[in-house]
Amino acid sequence: MAYSFLSRFRVKADRDADFVKLCREMEGVVHLEPGTLGFKFFRLDEPGMFAVYESFVDEAADKAHQETDHGRPIIVVFRWDVRNPSLPVWSQAFSTDEGKTWEWNSINVSERVRSP
Repeated sequence: MAYSFLSRFRVKADRDADFVKLCREMEGVVHLEPGTLGFKFFRLDEPGMFAVYESFVDEAADKAHQETDHGRPIIVVFRWDVRNPSLPVWSQAFSTDEGKTWEWNSINVSERVRSP
């Protein structure tokens, strides 16, 4: 049975062109990996949103893909800041160097409202 999944994610507007270029490069090499059935990036209708479909013959082939240079892991951290309980802030950052450096790429300020 195939080992497949679909992931959705947002890319910062100023990184869009770089991201699309990297997607095409990855699509050009991943199909050469043993055990790859499919690998394709898609731009979604919502601005900055993308998806990637990945399919491998089994979990071992997916693991082998993740261990390639182009499949290296990204660490993601999510953080809630509730110092102001009326305006909690959720943010996320990515690291591609095992947490030595972080790129904060999403910040969401929420507002609590009272029920009527």
